[in-house]
Amino acid sequence: MTDTAVELETVEPVESARLGQPAPVSDEQLVAMLVERVRIRAGVDWEGKGYVFASPVGGPLSPNTDFHVWKRLLRASAYETAVSMTLATPLRPSF
Repeated sequence: MTDTAVELETVEPVESARLGQPAPVSDEQLVAMLVERVRIRAGVDWEGKGYVFASPVGGPLSPNTDFHVWKRLLRASAYETAVSMTLATPLRPSF
């Protein structure tokens, strides 16, 4: 058996390359990745007209649909609040 010297290259650790964490991305890259994910999900129905608040296929939001979604959300929220308030109220028997 012969002794062979092996030279190992030293590599400086990169701050952003922590184990299990993705490399940081800029805001622009993050927006582009999210838009791409939504576009793929929409498939051939994708309209992609550049709206900030868009429908699931990238088109404009219908004011009527927006109204109904908010109404449903508020109704559910009011129900949850009423249930929470009822459960939080101590029961006092009246004689």
